[in-house]
Amino acid sequence: MSMRHMMAVLTATAIIALAGCTRAREQKPKGKMLPAEVMIEVLADAHVAEAALQNIHGPRRDSLATLYYSQIFAIHGIAKEDFEYTCDRMRQQPELLDKIYGEVMARLDRFRAGAYAEPAIPGK
Repeated sequence: MSMRHMMAVLTATAIIALAGCTRAREQKPKGKMLPAEVMIEVLADAHVAEAALQNIHGPRRDSLATLYYSQIFAIHGIAKEDFEYTCDRMRQQPELLDKIYGEVMARLDRFRAGAYAEPAIPGK
């Protein structure tokens, strides 16, 4: 297993675990299954948010994480409950989780490549 793949799996586990920590274990998950493409977009944004939070600690991190995830859900027009439900289902289906995270990593690679590309300078 490559280091990049291992980091993707660890990050995926952390994000899905965060989603799972927000509700009581006794409750039956509520929500609907989100389409794979939506989850790919949401999880890619969640990776960016987690990177932004990497060096922030304590209560400030918690507040910013809540804000970032609320914004991600609003941008994509999804409910937190649907995200959590889909994460629960993905945990039960490792093949689906692997497929979706492969796409998330590919999307992040394209984003990173674009971010580091030299900007076009008008008139040159």
